[in-house]
Amino acid sequence: MEKIQVQEQNGVYSCDIGISKEEWLRILQSKDVKQGFVEALLRFYYMPEHRGSCIAVSKRMGGNAYALNLYVSKFGLYVQKRLNRFEVYGTDGKPTRWVIPMCKGRILAKSEDGSFEWELRPELSDAIKEYLYGFLIERYKDLRRSISIRDRKLKRDELYKWELITACEGKTPLQIVCDHVKSPNKATEGGFENLIDAIRDNKALKYILEKSPEELNAVLHRLVDESQPLNERLADFKTSMAKLLPSSDFRSKANDERTAATILTCYSPDRYTFYKHDELYDRLCKYLGEDMRRAGECYEHYLSLLMPLAQLANSDEDLQELIQPMLKGQRQSCLLLAQDILWMLLKSCPKRFDFIYKLLFNTDNMENNNKSIYRQLLEANYNLILTGAPGTGKTYLAKQIAAEMLGLDDVDLLESNSNFGFVQFHPSYDYTDFVEGLRPMTGNNGETGFQRQDGLFKDFCKRAFNAIRNDDTAASASTNFVFIIDEINRGEISKIFGELFFSIDPGYRGETGRVQTQYQNMIDKGDVFKDGFYIPKNVYIIGTMNDIDRSVESMDFAMRRRFAWKEVTAEESMKMLEGMPDEERLKNRMRNLNNAIVKVRGLGKAYQIGAAYFKKIEKYDGDFEQLWHYHLEGLLYEYLRGNNDAGKQLKELKQAYDNEAVKHEADDTY
Repeated sequence: MEKIQVQEQNGVYSCDIGISKEEWLRILQSKDVKQGFVEALLRFYYMPEHRGSCIAVSKRMGGNAYALNLYVSKFGLYVQKRLNRFEVYGTDGKPTRWVIPMCKGRILAKSEDGSFEWELRPELSDAIKEYLYGFLIERYKDLRRSISIRDRKLKRDELYKWELITACEGKTPLQIVCDHVKSPNKATEGGFENLIDAIRDNKALKYILEKSPEELNAVLHRLVDESQPLNERLADFKTSMAKLLPSSDFRSKANDERTAATILTCYSPDRYTFYKHDELYDRLCKYLGEDMRRAGECYEHYLSLLMPLAQLANSDEDLQELIQPMLKGQRQSCLLLAQDILWMLLKSCPKRFDFIYKLLFNTDNMENNNKSIYRQLLEANYNLILTGAPGTGKTYLAKQIAAEMLGLDDVDLLESNSNFGFVQFHPSYDYTDFVEGLRPMTGNNGETGFQRQDGLFKDFCKRAFNAIRNDDTAASASTNFVFIIDEINRGEISKIFGELFFSIDPGYRGETGRVQTQYQNMIDKGDVFKDGFYIPKNVYIIGTMNDIDRSVESMDFAMRRRFAWKEVTAEESMKMLEGMPDEERLKNRMRNLNNAIVKVRGLGKAYQIGAAYFKKIEKYDGDFEQLWHYHLEGLLYEYLRGNNDAGKQLKELKQAYDNEAVKHEADDTY
């Protein structure tokens, strides 16, 4: 067993482990390699220059920095055990794993994200790219086993592409364009169908063919002349086609790369294939981790990226056996097959990509088409309560959910949005404030009396109702209204909601939940709720509450049944600390303190302290003692009040808080 020693030079840590690209590829394609390993490596692969710290990678690619750290470390151990030919030791003489998949690492300055930055080994990066090509093939085979190239039941038909190149076989470029102009929507007769921007391009092609057939023929011959570089031919096609049209009355010149690619493919499908910039080329570049080229060079680059996939597809016996019966009688083209693989997986059925789809095409890493799990719960149940330990950011999270539901990019925009409502319950809050009640008023004669007035929530429901009835563009831009009840457990629920216990049930949204309120006989004619009050179907309610608040006991079981409940843990809230000075020290103290809290008799997970408390250190210029003295100590004392050994327990919690020397299993520093 070879012992490999990590070397340090000018702050960079590295070593040579002698694993080839072919070996890396076999490892990645192994059936026993965990998906979490591959996901972690891909997150680094998709970073600029395939490098970054765990924090930087997580910020850009999503996921949890600690989990990323763990997976890469365990992958290194997996590789070492699988190959069984070396052991790697850090500069401290201890076994290390990170440097197995990573070619080099360096300690980061305090101003940068994270504490250590790593870069994938170039042989591994090359293997990942080949793995991605193979992943496409395997996913495409799965797809084509369930969906034929022409599947009339599912209304999916890609066979027209092969029908088109078959219809064009042996024709000159001018004949190809002529047939398209005659039958633009019939691939079997040479029509390009939706392979070009037909609405705009057909008019231009028809005009040029009628007015300047000889000039068009010359342009097309230059386009297919392979003695000249492709990019030069595309540039000539772009300029020459534009010159054959009048200066006005044509929105399109029919001279883009997409039109040129279609003509080239019909003429020579062995060397070219169909092309779309915004739905194929850009997605292929993103998938392979490639930088896109500038305009005029994209199609050539696209073909170069597609060729390895075409060769792989052509040599895959299982794929050919599966696909050939579907293509019976059609002209063959391995490039067209590669293009179909991309179209089906990158555009038509992207969820077949599984974890890679979520990684690449859900930029916010929100599950289920950019919907967070919280939004899914809210949409499914109408009512959601976020519960958890103090300081876990429940109120801010509720506002983030509301912003997402309302289609707003920033939480700060909520306050000025009429679709949003907010209230914080407290012990003296009641039905009059929330639903409706009698309010004192002074009449014209100066006498004081009482008048029925809508409460905050009823007024909010009227706005939601009117948005539906009037189809108000500004108000209904999102057909959602979101109302947040902060610290919902601190109010006396039965007193505040009254008859709304019935209509707040998710099953009784809308008119089926209509109730007669206490002041129904006093409601003016013409009021939208004259015949009874109900909560419109476009109203969603989010409540927040602390698990340990003593007023939790006031939450009626009937009320609990009407809400979905989601816990926000202290660990989840830790993302609020990302990017702060001394981030790692702060996280270590928070984690150590919370681990100690769980072990205290009478406490538990619900008593852990969220990151919002630890963010307060910004007020004290990073002084941990002041954070403890002014914010944490008092809260913990309340937790321990009444315990015989409260003083001793508080001292032990302080010791845990002071501990910064946390070393997790996956940590890899030198």
